Amino acid sequence: DGSKNPECWDPSSGEQWLYFRTNGECVVCPQNLWLLVCLFLSAIFIGGSVAYTLKKKRVDVAVVAIGVDYLQVLSVFATTEVEWPAALQAIYSAMAIFSFDLFDIFPPECSLDVGYETSWMAIQFAPIGFVMVCYGCYSAYYFYLNYRFAHNKKKFAKTLTRLRGMLLSTLLYAFYFIYLFICENTLDVLSCAKIRSEDGATETEAEYLTSDPNYVCWEEGSMQMRLVPLASIFVVVYIVGYPLIIGVMLLPWNTRRLIMDDQLLRVQSKGYWEEKLPPYLEQLALTRAKLGMLYYRFTPELPYWILIVVLKKCCMAWITLVFRQSASFQLSMLLMVLFSSLVLQVRNMPYLSPARRDEMLDTYSERVAKLDEEVKRSTKNSDKTLAAKRTGARRRALTDIVHAKTPAQFRDATVQLVFEYNTVESFLLSCSILVCLFGVMLDADYVADGRNAYTRDCITYTCIFVIMFSFFYFAAVVWQEVVTAIFPGLHLNCLGMCADSAVKKDDDDDYVDESGIEMAEGNPAMWAAQRATKDTESSLYTVEEQVQMKELVQALQKENKKLKKDLGEAQTSSSKAQARVVKKKKKIDDASEDIDIADVTTRRGSKVETSVNPLARG
Repeated sequence: DGSKNPECWDPSSGEQWLYFRTNGECVVCPQNLWLLVCLFLSAIFIGGSVAYTLKKKRVDVAVVAIGVDYLQVLSVFATTEVEWPAALQAIYSAMAIFSFDLFDIFPPECSLDVGYETSWMAIQFAPIGFVMVCYGCYSAYYFYLNYRFAHNKKKFAKTLTRLRGMLLSTLLYAFYFIYLFICENTLDVLSCAKIRSEDGATETEAEYLTSDPNYVCWEEGSMQMRLVPLASIFVVVYIVGYPLIIGVMLLPWNTRRLIMDDQLLRVQSKGYWEEKLPPYLEQLALTRAKLGMLYYRFTPELPYWILIVVLKKCCMAWITLVFRQSASFQLSMLLMVLFSSLVLQVRNMPYLSPARRDEMLDTYSERVAKLDEEVKRSTKNSDKTLAAKRTGARRRALTDIVHAKTPAQFRDATVQLVFEYNTVESFLLSCSILVCLFGVMLDADYVADGRNAYTRDCITYTCIFVIMFSFFYFAAVVWQEVVTAIFPGLHLNCLGMCADSAVKKDDDDDYVDESGIEMAEGNPAMWAAQRATKDTESSLYTVEEQVQMKELVQALQKENKKLKKDLGEAQTSSSKAQARVVKKKKKIDDASEDIDIADVTTRRGSKVETSVNPLARG
């Protein structure tokens, strides 16, 4: 009748729809592709500016990597065979941007005549091309440094070694974020299955590529067979080679010892590169330049924990592609991997958050003392403390919640628990497990084919609530740990309301003297600023500096007590001496009076004798 299929034509514009294939399904191409490209380029520019600012201010951004890992896990659920509701499927597909699956965001099929083989090879060779470009820039910079330090070969060698280490560390860390996507794309060529009819009554004898059923598998001369040898090579180079390289670099005992010392310096915000460092500190600085981005998030005893995260991603990619024929089994395997990760996380607590820095310094106090001796030998000890960039006081441990006596103490201990990196990782893993469980429920026959629609809607809304709550929680953590480090005036204290009354009462008591007379507070803003300054200044000292100050205060208190005692004794001696002087003066006055009387008597006697014996003159 001349009518057009509504699935192929846009009824409003009359133009034909364009489709591209993702996760084995046909999806309509985005209508404003160039707008998406502009937004993506803007995001890259803004992200680069933020990254530069964070690096310049030496802000700890380990929590950002934790969130990216969680969002990548959510993107994995989009590739499962569960019939997710449209809202959940849209959320999972949007998370593909954090897996750096650019071909799902900007599908080339929508603007170019590109087949599966071209797209697959472009993705696989992209990391190699990026590495070649980076080392090309390194070679150009090498010639520049050779010209600049032509008169100082020793400095040229040190600068080049540090630069080469930083480049290697950056490339390995960048590949960490695309590892999940590369695993999925590499294994996609090996994922084939028979095609069944909608009623499941018949199926094809040959197997077809799961992600693109237009291509037959395991037939001589087929496109899939041409890619299998390359896929096998990339399995060795990417999937197996990446964790193997990290293990070889991080697991040797000598390297782990250097990493431990470097992490102990890092928690004190020391150990940065500078001229004329002692030999051992220079070795630690080179270790940080070469491997620092791989272990900076983890505690000194577990610097290799990135291997555990990489293996988790590898297992998830393998499960989603191998077990596509059974959604329930697929989700069960994913649930096992996520639950195992949660158990290992809770058991080991591998992340080194700012709240655990004092704990690390206390645990390795002897080693820290030896490192401080090395630091003092440096001729230019210009390290700045990261604590100076933080506005709050140092947080307490988890046990402080139990021992908190005031609402303010309870608030501080709770903030420490809520924003501690291991808590963040455990919470996000728990949310991933819940989402996976909701997927198992949605795949059950109990809610299939429209049955029990109310139950299915409840599961859907609960799953959306869990995901949204995890997003808000992570946003609060990023704001607290990253944004406020750059802009202290935007400090967020979402738990501070519970302690306002107690803090106000404590502040009021400070202005009442012993007689019960309330003293005028003056300018409240000024006093609040002074108290904030005092709290900030108290957080600028390391544990050792605080211990030294405490010992100094105790020594001054003892000296003050001794001086008071000496003053009291001096005052007592002075009063006794004064009493003796008065008594002695009284005796002298009495003696003088006696002498005067005797003198007068003597003189009178002389007169009498003269008058009585006139012959004496003759």
